[in-house]
Amino acid sequence: MRHLIPPILLGLILGIFLALNVIASQVFNPLLFRLIKLNDIQAGKQFLRAIEETKDYPQQLSYLNQLFDNAFTHDLDQNEFSINQELEKYQNLLLRNQNSRDILMKLALLHYQKKEYFEAKKHYQEARAIDPWLSVPYLETL
Repeated sequence: MRHLIPPILLGLILGIFLALNVIASQVFNPLLFRLIKLNDIQAGKQFLRAIEETKDYPQQLSYLNQLFDNAFTHDLDQNEFSINQELEKYQNLLLRNQNSRDILMKLALLHYQKKEYFEAKKHYQEARAIDPWLSVPYLETL
């Protein structure tokens, strides 16, 4: 009798795992299906946002731009333009209030988004000088 318990327990665990897997596959929208079969540009944007910090991003961006007639290039240009506008706005605000921790943090985050890590680190350190309790882990590593 004791030797039947482990196989029964294993079967029960595998059954639960299988049931959860089937339910999850039906509940969550398959992103790749939406992307390829339905020509869903929004699915492409969602996919690119998910892999943005990986080494595969440039290759996938190029592939999806070919697939969707450069639809993502315009979005990237628009995003870059928005970040530049935000940078200009907060740099002007910083001229009025050079000791604003929040403005310095916003500038650090915007520079980080543009991959201008030296500037991001500089603004983050200035913000930390004002508020030593401030901590943003990914800016700490710069």
